[in-house]
Amino acid sequence: MQLSFKFVDKSFRPANAAIYRLSIQISLNGFSFCVFDTVKNKHVVLKHYIYTKNILQDWCDEIAEILADIRDIDSKTPAVCLYVTRKNVIIPPEILDEKTIKQHLSFWFDIEEEEEIHTRRIQEIDASICYLIPSWLITKLHTRFSNLKFLNQTCHHIRQICNDPNDTKMKLVFCGNFIDLTVFKDNALMFNNTFTYSSIVDAAYFLVAVAKKIDTLQAPLHVSGDVSIAEIDELNRCFPNMQQNHDKKMTLRLGKETSSRFYNILLLNECE
Repeated sequence: MQLSFKFVDKSFRPANAAIYRLSIQISLNGFSFCVFDTVKNKHVVLKHYIYTKNILQDWCDEIAEILADIRDIDSKTPAVCLYVTRKNVIIPPEILDEKTIKQHLSFWFDIEEEEEIHTRRIQEIDASICYLIPSWLITKLHTRFSNLKFLNQTCHHIRQICNDPNDTKMKLVFCGNFIDLTVFKDNALMFNNTFTYSSIVDAAYFLVAVAKKIDTLQAPLHVSGDVSIAEIDELNRCFPNMQQNHDKKMTLRLGKETSSRFYNILLLNECE
């Protein structure tokens, strides 16, 4: 476990637990957390850790170290954890059945013995997101933070894009070793899927193929996550209406690229 990014505002006071909200993001790309001050209406802490090994089974001890390092955050602080995984499916209400959810997931993904199935309704599209998360991770986080809720990144991304006033729009999130793409056309969810990629050329290929199929090449494209300015420039050649999302409150303090990288976790409590 290694601390790779650290921001602590001079106004942060651990004793002020009652006014703080905690956001956590866990993915193969690392472990991030930020603290939002509800009185000053600003983020006062943002840290990102990378694992020694990016293997799920090896996270257990490393996350225990990270949680021990978050000793300044009160255990009763209201918290949301964004668990980033490809193992998720969107199921409409007419076929949502607790007895068949496992069948839906196992059709697309291998379900490991330690993985639990979680379901969360997305009111904006009248459907539910069903995803897998390791039970040991739930236990470890709940032991440290008693007021913790879990959320999958796809649910979070769909909620964000629904707030955009355009009828047709796309949201692309870089999640370390995969991209998460959501497309709305005429206010209807047309597409949501994840793709593994090895370079920005791969990501652009998938994105252009989907946009051509649905006829959304000219639609606004919102991009965020672990992507560089150079990669953004590559995408911009294919999508003239592309916008790199960044948290406006944090851009001046972190810089645009860093703010865009942590955009989704910074908005997490605002979307709850």
